[in-house]
Amino acid sequence: MLGGRWPLVRGAGGDARRGRPGDPGAVRRRPPSTTAAGTTPSTRPGCTPRPRANWPVYVSAFGPRAARLAADLGDGLVTTAPDPELLRAYRESGGTGPTLAGTKACWAPDEQRAVATRHRLWASEHLPGELNQLLPTRGTSSRRSSWCRSRRPPGGGNGPDPQAHLALLRPYVEAGFDEVYVGQIGGHVEEFFACYRDRVLPELAG
Repeated sequence: MLGGRWPLVRGAGGDARRGRPGDPGAVRRRPPSTTAAGTTPSTRPGCTPRPRANWPVYVSAFGPRAARLAADLGDGLVTTAPDPELLRAYRESGGTGPTLAGTKACWAPDEQRAVATRHRLWASEHLPGELNQLLPTRGTSSRRSSWCRSRRPPGGGNGPDPQAHLALLRPYVEAGFDEVYVGQIGGHVEEFFACYRDRVLPELAG
């Protein structure tokens, strides 16, 4: 719903208001911390109509206050850590919807390669507390992530051993989550699915 072509960054040699092409290289040559300010024209602004069905809204929560809010306003709760206190706060506040959790694993031919892949592609997941949300720029995030690369990823789920993946998932089961979603980091997707289908999920179901 923008007016004309995607507006150029002000200062790139073009005119965003008139859609004149500028020099794309000018943007690449600017310092990475440059801030561009300006306006973007809009044509036919409007809101997408509500869907006919009332889709459930699951509220993300990482602490008891957000869990109580999820119980009050949402249709369910979503989080990442296997925290039984979070679920207790949600249920005790009247939450009756499903509780969902998401986590990551890395199936690889050996554990060392899995840890290296995890550090290379998703080092920021190991930043402690709320630091991941508070880092202001890409540079500071990258520097903090490099600190994580010297640490062993917590929680398990690394390598080909099904027991490592069971160690990752059992805390969620014991905490009482209704659904747990696991994302594979890196390649080896077929091996990941085969491992979970044949070795991990049957063990959890039993």
